[in-house]
Amino acid sequence: MQVTCLNRENTTEDAVLYHFENPKNGGGEVIKVELNIKEGCALVHFVDPEGIKISYLRRAKIIDLNHVYI
Repeated sequence: MQVTCLNRENTTEDAVLYHFENPKNGGGEVIKVELNIKEGCALVHFVDPEGIKISYLRRAKIIDLNHVYI
């Protein structure tokens, strides 16, 4: 899953990983996060592709006090 509009100054791989593995945010187990801080985006790889669908259907995403888009 591609995540865009990340906070370029504060967002870390761990913050993205925690957000998408946290059950209350949807998603599921994440294999890895590829963070491109220069572009303010990340690729999130899930163990189960169903995690993408569940995460996408959940409410708005906010990571590090920033609205992000998936």
